[in-house]
Amino acid sequence: MREPLPFGDTIADVVIASLCLHYFADSDMRHILSEVRRIIKPDGMLLCRLNSENGRHRGIPDEVELEPGIYMTKEGLKRFFTEDVITSVFSDWTITHLEEYRTEKFSRNMCLFEVAVKP
Repeated sequence: MREPLPFGDTIADVVIASLCLHYFADSDMRHILSEVRRIIKPDGMLLCRLNSENGRHRGIPDEVELEPGIYMTKEGLKRFFTEDVITSVFSDWTITHLEEYRTEKFSRNMCLFEVAVKP
């Protein structure tokens, strides 16, 4: 994902990033989003789900905060978003949907953001 996407410019109507952007540091995530933006058509859309800070399980053993909202755990890098961070990350996109909700995934209660943005 850190490499350029193997697609031409403005070819995708929709790109879906479901619970994957939280595995990257801020600079890597922003690079990935710039590549996604490059391949989305002008009237296209990015749909994504992002971990919410409200769903973070605090006190995980050996957890180290690397950057605000970004933690290294024994399972690897994990990022948790707030509405303000999402608004900042997508400041040069048009946010058409931003909703926080709770769900059961992998037998765990999780809090996520569902986001839809246009270039």
